[in-house]
Amino acid sequence: MKLEGLAAVEARIAAELAGMKQRADAAMHENALDLQGRSQQAAPIEYGELRAAADVRKVGEGEYEVGFYGQGIKAIVQHERLDFNHPRGGQAKYLEGPLNENSQRYIENVRRAAGSR
Repeated sequence: MKLEGLAAVEARIAAELAGMKQRADAAMHENALDLQGRSQQAAPIEYGELRAAADVRKVGEGEYEVGFYGQGIKAIVQHERLDFNHPRGGQAKYLEGPLNENSQRYIENVRRAAGSR
């Protein structure tokens, strides 16, 4: 008995894996954009430049970074200092809080997107 067609099966598996990676990457980008928006809304308002600095950057395959770029130590201090008063709005942990609150939803989004079609 001779089995043929292994190359076709391997090609189909490779194509399916590539599609899964592409869909997972798109879901991660969607998650990062959602986190950016939630973090912007939670960031302290002084003159608006901190919120305006929020951005998403792709740092690798399926990897995105959400940050408040160009704000240097100011963004870190505002994020970490729980004792600061924010009379114009916003809060400490403006990036960490939304990530923790939505992490399960983000995981499910990637799982659902990467699933076999």
